[in-house]
Amino acid sequence: MVDNKITIFDILARIDVKDTHFYDDLPEAVQKAEHPLVLMKWMHGTNDPLKVMMLNEIVNPYVFSLHKHKSLVMKMLTICASGNRTRYKWIKLKKGSTVKHPALIDIIKRTLITALQKL
Repeated sequence: MVDNKITIFDILARIDVKDTHFYDDLPEAVQKAEHPLVLMKWMHGTNDPLKVMMLNEIVNPYVFSLHKHKSLVMKMLTICASGNRTRYKWIKLKKGSTVKHPALIDIIKRTLITALQKL
């Protein structure tokens, strides 16, 4: 018997072709298992700067406040799609410190310490 599991890549493919109703047609178990935040992170792993910009402007500001409305967030993700199939890669988190400006961090620390001492 063939297992008809729906993978994250199947969902990304449906988003890519701007299928706005696919999420509502998914089984409830799949809807509960997939989270729009994970899909958005996958979609950021593209070479298309327009798609990344649209994700940052349209979805990113609302993905947490609309976490109870997954269908709406999925439709917002389809808005950001180009209409063509895209290959995505997972963007790994950088290990260690991500501070690029240690001098700036030092200034902020000193300012905070000074402000706390005045309290």
